[in-house]
Amino acid sequence: MEGLSLHNAEGLFVYVNPAEAELYGYRVEELIGEHWSKLYSVDQVELINELYFPVVLAEGKWRGELIGQRKDQSRFDVEVSLTLIRDDSNAPVGLICTCRDISERKFIEHQLRQAAAVFASAGQGIVITDVDFRIIAVNPATLETSGYTEEHLLGKPIYFLSNKDRRNIRVADLFSLAAEGNAGRGGMGETCQR
Repeated sequence: MEGLSLHNAEGLFVYVNPAEAELYGYRVEELIGEHWSKLYSVDQVELINELYFPVVLAEGKWRGELIGQRKDQSRFDVEVSLTLIRDDSNAPVGLICTCRDISERKFIEHQLRQAAAVFASAGQGIVITDVDFRIIAVNPATLETSGYTEEHLLGKPIYFLSNKDRRNIRVADLFSLAAEGNAGRGGMGETCQR
């Protein structure tokens, strides 16, 4: 759901679509004639005025991420795009603003950063494979225990790190080992060989 609004040269809403009003917790009629700063905290308004409006005036547009503030004062991550409207004499007369709630995306990005940190700092070796059981990622602990470089392991079949030759292992056997809890204890996660 993308919000869309038009602002006059004074920064007042002259048009707001229902999606933008809802995004910020308002009804359309509550925003018409109001200043755009109603949708942001004081610190965000200062940031917009000092850093982003000069870009809009110089380049005619700006796109970035801000922290929006709803009617109930709750805050959320919002992606905003501003486009300057000029008249025939090239004087600025208003702005077109589109916005979208990106809170979920920001939350997922945070989770991915956390997972990457755990992957990198885990004391146990972790190997990630594709559906054909070829190695696509290894953590530092895997490199340390195996003695291999990442470049040497990437693309190799998982059995490359095993004591036993698992080239002919069936997918059903892998699932069976995992279900029995053997994937990390003498099954697929056996002592690494150089």
